[in-house]
Amino acid sequence: IRSVQIFSNISQNTGNPEAVAGLAFALGELAMLSKNYSEAVSHFTNTVQYLGELYTPVQRLLAEYRLGVALRQANEPEKAQELLQKTLQEAKNLGMRPLVSKIETMLEKCAPTKRTIFEKALPLGIPLTGRQLDILKGISEGLSNKEIASKLYLSTRTVDM
Repeated sequence: IRSVQIFSNISQNTGNPEAVAGLAFALGELAMLSKNYSEAVSHFTNTVQYLGELYTPVQRLLAEYRLGVALRQANEPEKAQELLQKTLQEAKNLGMRPLVSKIETMLEKCAPTKRTIFEKALPLGIPLTGRQLDILKGISEGLSNKEIASKLYLSTRTVDM
């Protein structure tokens, strides 16, 4: 909170662009702490814009990373992933290994979870037995009901049902 006050005073008294960017970043961090993620997205977006105009690539990439984190927390994983992919490449080009590592970790968290063919095909919330899943697996492999029955030591009628 103290840094917000300091940046606010400097920004108001001087209009210094670095102080304005610092204020936006500090407000973004404050919003993250308060779990007000949409507000954090707004502040970090402003930070990235200000820092882009100042040509401070290291600080801008850090702000973009925090914006990506805020976007993910604001339930916008696609936007977060797109931004973080771009930021990752620039961070690699500048040799910013610690930031690269953080971005890669966040990208893993933004990646959509992969569902199996069975999970995609079945309505959610309907549990299947292990045997039913075995039969579905056989179907997905293109086996006939007779082949599935033979492989699982079941009658063809059981597989049919």
